[in-house]
Amino acid sequence: EAARALVAARADVLAGPVATEPPAPEPRVPRPGLQLSPTDIARYMGCPLAYRFASVDRVPPRWDPNRAIGNSVHAALEACFREGVPEDGADKVIARFAVEMKRRGAADTAVGQQAMGRVRENVPKYLDRVRKSGVRPVGVERAFSLKVGPHMVHGRIDRIDSHPQGGHQLVDYKSGRAPFRETEAGRLVLITYIEGARDAWGIEPRGAVLEYVLDGETRPVSPDGRERAEAMEMVRDVADSISAGEFDPTPGWACRMCDFNMICPAQDR
Repeated sequence: EAARALVAARADVLAGPVATEPPAPEPRVPRPGLQLSPTDIARYMGCPLAYRFASVDRVPPRWDPNRAIGNSVHAALEACFREGVPEDGADKVIARFAVEMKRRGAADTAVGQQAMGRVRENVPKYLDRVRKSGVRPVGVERAFSLKVGPHMVHGRIDRIDSHPQGGHQLVDYKSGRAPFRETEAGRLVLITYIEGARDAWGIEPRGAVLEYVLDGETRPVSPDGRERAEAMEMVRDVADSISAGEFDPTPGWACRMCDFNMICPAQDR
C-alpha cells in the first residue's frame, strides 16, 4: 500500500501542475478629467502610438530644423501683430525671424537658409494682403480653456482679427507647404479654436483660417452649428480613447517622417 502511494505521488510530481486558464484582463476604465491641447487631439488622430510616445512616455523628439522654422515664424509674427499691421512690419518680421533662427541653432542649416529666402520673398506679400483685407488684429497668442465632457482642452490662438464686415476671424499660422487637400485633424483643430473663443470670450467668430505664410495659401473654415457639435463629439471620443489607454499604431506614409519611427514596433526593420 505504501509503495502504491509513493508511485502515485511521484506520478503527480512528474505530471506537473494542472493547466488553468489565465485570468481575463480587467477592462481599462477611462480616467476622467484629462488635460489636453488641440495639438494632442490632432497627433492622436494621426497615430495614437505617436501620441503616447510624445505625451505619455515623454520620449524626446529628435531635433528638426523645420520645427525651429515654425517656432521662429510664430515668434516673429506675434511681435509684429502686437502693433497692429505696421507699415514697416515686413522688415521687423524678417529681422526677428533671423534672430529666432540663430537662437534655435537652425540659421546655418540648408533648410534654414532656404527658409530665410522664403521669408524675405513672401512675408512682405503676406503683410500687404493682410493690410489690404481691412482686418484689424485685436489679439495675439490668446489662451483659452474649453471643457469637453469631463476633459479640458487648453489652446492658444495665434491671432484674432476684427473683420471689416463685422465679427471676428481666428488665424492659425503655418510655415510649411500647404497640403493638397484639407485634413480632418486640421479642420478639427480650427473648429476647436472657434468653440474655445466662443466659450472664453463670448464672441461668435465668422470662422477660422489656416494661413500658410511662406506659401501664400489659406484654408478657411466656417462651420455651422451642426458641424461644431459633431466636432466636439469627435474631440470627446479622442479624449476618451486617450483616457482608456488605446494607443494602437496606424502605419502609413507619415511614418517615414515620424520622430519615433526608430522605436516604433509597427515599423519593419
